[in-house]
Amino acid sequence: MRASRPLAVVLAFAAGAAAQSVPCFENALGTNIGAGDDTVSYNNALGFTFPGPSGPVTAIDIASNGFVWLGTNPNHDPACCSGDSAAFLAGDARVAGYWMDLYPPGAPAGGGVFFNAIPAGGGFPARAVITWSQCPEYFSNPNITAQVQLVSTGEIVINHDAGNVQPQNYHSPLVGVTQGGAAVANVVNFGTLPVGGVNTGTNPTAFQVYSIPPAYDLAGQTILFTPNGTGGYLITQVTSCAKNTLYGAGCTNIPGSFYENFNPASAFDLNNSSMTMINTGAAYLALGGLATYQAPSPTATPLAIGDDGEVTVALGSAFPYPGGSTPTLQVCSNGFVSIGVGNGTSYIPDVPTLLANTQTAWYCWHDYNETQPGSGVIKFEEVGSVSYVTWDGVWDYGGASASNASTWQMQFDRSTGNVSWVWQTMSPLSGTTGTGFLVGYSTGGPSLDPGNRDISATLPGSFSAGADILALALSASPSPRIGNTVVFTTTNVPAATVLTGHILSFGQINPGIDLGFLGAPGCLQQINTAGSSSTLLFGSPTVTHNITIPNTVIYAGLTFYSQSASLTPGVNPLGLLTSNGMASLINLF
Repeated sequence: MRASRPLAVVLAFAAGAAAQSVPCFENALGTNIGAGDDTVSYNNALGFTFPGPSGPVTAIDIASNGFVWLGTNPNHDPACCSGDSAAFLAGDARVAGYWMDLYPPGAPAGGGVFFNAIPAGGGFPARAVITWSQCPEYFSNPNITAQVQLVSTGEIVINHDAGNVQPQNYHSPLVGVTQGGAAVANVVNFGTLPVGGVNTGTNPTAFQVYSIPPAYDLAGQTILFTPNGTGGYLITQVTSCAKNTLYGAGCTNIPGSFYENFNPASAFDLNNSSMTMINTGAAYLALGGLATYQAPSPTATPLAIGDDGEVTVALGSAFPYPGGSTPTLQVCSNGFVSIGVGNGTSYIPDVPTLLANTQTAWYCWHDYNETQPGSGVIKFEEVGSVSYVTWDGVWDYGGASASNASTWQMQFDRSTGNVSWVWQTMSPLSGTTGTGFLVGYSTGGPSLDPGNRDISATLPGSFSAGADILALALSASPSPRIGNTVVFTTTNVPAATVLTGHILSFGQINPGIDLGFLGAPGCLQQINTAGSSSTLLFGSPTVTHNITIPNTVIYAGLTFYSQSASLTPGVNPLGLLTSNGMASLINLF
């Protein structure tokens, strides 16, 4: 359905200021240089002489790990893995757009490391553009986009995409410029530059190292280094680039996982109790006291997993769980059962690992060791439609007596998909490794963190949505330059959604208005709907709306706002979900 009022008509009422000549994020990325992991592309000709911080250069070496060597030298290395301020200052001159352990081979289609030497024209001076586009951090999932522009005037532009949100998980990134050669350190907070910027005086070096997790604050920012005439730079934040900036948050994130972390082991308070996760088809309802302990029969099979091991057990029939079913279970000696291989066998109960494990699993995680002299063993048997996995008096690692024994059981009802934990007496000790107990459930893949739950105090309850339900999210790309067609994409649209509206406005509400009074608690109105324009979209889980920015200079400098809303019966009394807001600044560049 067409918008109630065309954007061009609405824009005509709010046309604004002219643009400036500083180059912002360059969408013409150029050639993908085919960067691998920890590689350098040597001798990339600029097509002009760049007056760099340590002298003029005509070619650069591009490292896959988010920085550029100014000049070319076969000894230049990719410098894995975290940004190193000492090496930054001591080595050759370079510009770090986002120096960390980037992994270009893991970028999605269209991503990677790009180089474009752009001659002067269109009102811009000659410039070289280097872009690390949608490159993930090694060992991690989020993709980041950072860009460096070297301008023939001596200016340097560092731009970070608005979609970058806390991308570093394992490495400390470094952003900045240096002449190297034992340069004097000059740390600058790029995310909070003062009005008027920072003048580095005679020292061209300026950098910031970001800690993990997650001090990153440059999403959507463009930082300009302008030669100050005394050998250093005036560092300013460019605020007039055409860009789409996310603000606020959508509703509603509902975690599929839950856990309680008992550390030390003596904090465990579920002795002689049970918990059953009732499979409702798409989610779980947790109830206490339904299941009873079934002592293993003489014919139960000892699994002989050993210490820190795992074994696959075949089931008499497939076990259904929210989102799928499995004909086998993977039993780890350290107290968790997964739907498949991939979760490892670590003896250290760890919440981030539980939430990131690749396979859906059920946990009473602890450092058990059935090979400890005197210990009981882990057993498996099936009675009717129920599959039982029992830690039958299994000792802690390093246990010295029966006081280190734990007896408990998981029950998998293959006819219903229900899962029960039944605890008898659990070891109040931590063995020689000092591990506690981590009880819970987590869906496969990266999962939302619901926070630590007091299981005994919150039974019964809806502990799990089965799988994560992610908040309605609005994104936009490319930047809203004059003449560009911007694709606004709404994701995480539930299958039950009747329709989704993408609403445009010239009024922002930030922070938003909580719509709880209408029956949608936690959902925010983040734009002014008076005089707004809307387009109705149909489908799930993703819908898009294309908007072409009129090719007229009078719109440069104008900002419009947008938000999506989905009519989804059952998600709350109003049946409405709202996305984050999006601020789109129109300009020539």
